[in-house]
Order: sequence, then C-alpha cells, then structure tokens
Amino acid sequence: MKNLLKSNKGISLVTLCITVAVLLILTNVIIYNTADNLRTTKLKNMQSDIENLRDKISNYYSQYGTIPANKDIEYTNIEDIKNSGVISTAVDEGKFYVIDLASMENITLNYGRDYEKIKNGEATTEEQINSLKDLYIINETSHNIFYVQGIKVDDETFYTDYSAEDADKVAVNLHFTEEQKERSINQIESGKVSDKNESYEDENGNKAIIPAGFKILPGEEIINEGLVIQDENGNQFVWIPVQNTEKYIRNRNYEDEKISSVVYTDTTYLPEELQPLSEDSSTKNEEKEKQLVLNAGGFYISRYEAGIENNSLVSKKDKEVWTNISQTSAKETAKQFINNENVKSSLCSGIQWDVVMNFINEKQDGEGNTFSVTNYLEGRHNDKISISGQNEKDKVCNIYDLEGNCNEYVAERTNSSNSSYIVRGGSIGQYLSATERQEDYGGGNPETSFRFVLYIVNDR
Repeated sequence: MKNLLKSNKGISLVTLCITVAVLLILTNVIIYNTADNLRTTKLKNMQSDIENLRDKISNYYSQYGTIPANKDIEYTNIEDIKNSGVISTAVDEGKFYVIDLASMENITLNYGRDYEKIKNGEATTEEQINSLKDLYIINETSHNIFYVQGIKVDDETFYTDYSAEDADKVAVNLHFTEEQKERSINQIESGKVSDKNESYEDENGNKAIIPAGFKILPGEEIINEGLVIQDENGNQFVWIPVQNTEKYIRNRNYEDEKISSVVYTDTTYLPEELQPLSEDSSTKNEEKEKQLVLNAGGFYISRYEAGIENNSLVSKKDKEVWTNISQTSAKETAKQFINNENVKSSLCSGIQWDVVMNFINEKQDGEGNTFSVTNYLEGRHNDKISISGQNEKDKVCNIYDLEGNCNEYVAERTNSSNSSYIVRGGSIGQYLSATERQEDYGGGNPETSFRFVLYIVNDR
C-alpha cells in the first residue's frame, strides 16, 4: 500500500511553474500579435483612404482646375506632422486646407469623421476648425495628403502613405486618365461649335464646360471677365464658376427691401428629370440644385433678361423683354428652353442669384466703372423698359440688366407655401440695388421679367 502511494506523486511544483510561464508567454505573444495586427490594419485603412482621396482629387482637379478645399480658412495645426518629418519645406511650400469631402461623389473613408462638424456648421471659424484632428488635409502646392490625427504603430505615428525619407521626393502630380489627357490637349477652341460637352481652360488656367451645340463667343473667352457661349440660334449665356460648397450659399446679409431674411428655395422649378425623387420640398430642391452645379463646377446664366421672339423664350440682344408673366409660367417657360442629355434649363434660383452677385461684385461695368451689387446707381435705371442689352452701365462680366430695367423672378419664396414669391434687382420704377429681394404676389406685371440658367448634366 505504501509503495502504491509513493508511485502516485502528481505534478511537481516546478513543472506547474514552467507550464504557467509558457502559457503566459504564449498569451502575451497572441495579445501582442493581435494588437500589432490591429495597428497594422488601422495603418492600411489610412493608406487606403489617402489613395482613394488622391484618385478622387485627381479627377476633381482635372475637371475644375483646382483642389477641392475651402481656401478661405487655412489649416495650421500641423506641428505633430512636421515633427514626424513627412512635411518637406522643399515640396510642401503652400498652405494646408481641409479637404472638402462633400464636393466629391461616392467617396467612403475609414477616418475623417470630424469633417461632418464642418459640413453641418458645428465648426466654422478658423479656431474651431483647427481644433479638429480627425481630418484629412491637403497641401495646395504639392497636393500631398495628410491625416492630422495620425495612426500610432509601436512608438511611431504615421500621418501619410510615405516615410520621412521620401518627403522631398513626393510632390504629387495630380494625374489624368488617358481620356482626360486627350481632352486637356484637344480642348474646344473659341468659335468652334461643340459636338459634345467639352472642357475649356482659359489663359489664366480657369476652367468651364462648353455644352454640346454651343460655341465660345470670340473675344469673350476669359472666365473671370465673363465667358460667353452661344447656341446655333444666337442665344447667349455667361459661365458662373463654382469651386466648392462654401461658394454656393444663399447670402442673408443683404439689407432687403420690405422682406425678412427668412426665404426658401422654391419647388417644381427644376426640370422633371432632375427634380428630387422623394418629396418635392424646398430643402430637397436646394440640395439637388447644389449637387448639379458642384458636379459641373458652375452653371450658365442667361446674358440678358428673358426675351421673347416669335412667342418663344430667347436670351438675345435687342429683343423685347418678356414681362407680364406669372412666376409659375416663368418656371415652366424656363424649363422648356432646352432639355437634352447634355444640358437642361430652369428658372434662376435665389442662391444662384447670390452666387452671381459674388462673382460680379466690384468688377467693372460696361463703361469702366466699379459695379457695387449692394448700392444702386441711378444711371442704371431708365425711364422705360428698354429692349435687351441697351444699358452698358448695367452690364458687368458680360451680363446685362441685373439691377435696372426689370425686376426678375427667381425660384425663391418668403414662406413654405407657394403663396409669396421673390423678385430680385431693381426696375425702372424702383431704384434698388442688384442684390435686392422684394416680395411679390407672383401674378406678373409690366416691370417684372425673369432670368434663366443652364445646368450641365453630362460633364463628359
């Protein structure tokens, strides 16, 4: 019996200690490898984001000739990135800006959630924006992209998809597809009718899209001075460039006559094919309009007030201005001007009017004087309604009669119903500035006309 007990001793204390130690080591290895894999995955996700952004920004740049960013606010919270050595004084010479994700379509990222605070208006000032770190920023000169918050792996934090050793070599030449290269080399020339929507770049590097069936009017090729296009029937329009979301907003700062600053985008003014698929609300229409304009990098506005020729709508010089028309009829008439797979028309919206105001403000009128959109000039207001394009004092950036001649209906109202509409600018009977909003019952009168716009709907 004693011998039997002696032979059944069990596990020794030494063996048990060794087993526990081995298990601890294996556990630590597994935990470390798991953590390491997680850190590596995060790093790869950031690198994937940057590659995705680089492709989208390249396409944006090839289309609009600028990076998608709000250049009104510089991003300066970059000390950590600088200290990591990936910012080069030889390459990244320009300023840094937050990448405007809203201006690019179909983009999904792993990081960059703080951009939503900028998009929804939580962060608007330079101080507020520079306090955010879960952001992607871009250098205006090198076009290199950085993730401000960075991804930490062991004792090193990564901010971009290259190392400090390559910092002086990686100025990104935003790339073109072969088709885009061909377009940039063989872009449409002034005076030539386009057989499809074509890219155009002026001598200053600014860009526009010339719609199919139109040509650039010779002598009016400079975008910032008013690029004019003309269709086969002689109708003329002026390109209004829009680079980013921040440039496409309603201006509520004007001191409007007899009206509050609370106004709404109208409904049913967009062509049927472009109207929101869900409820036809003020917000839905406003967002759809903005999307159309940002996708094309701008829109065209009729060079003249709506004219009438053979009972048809025209935008031509020396034509009778179309007055005594209701706002509802103006919307329908504007939609019928052109509607094809390349370009569509509609009544000018209130936001578009404000964008035009920003474009023309402080530029020279047809007589060489500075045009202020907030101050009326008596010389722009005639004693009677003139035929289109007669008043050179009321011409700026090749657009006529934004202040004088007639009030103009826009797709904007004073409340959420369709009972009260907005007219913009002044008329022969009211000496008001070009920015002015006035309330109107929408029934039409002898001093009220309208202006219409073109949307590029197939930019390639």
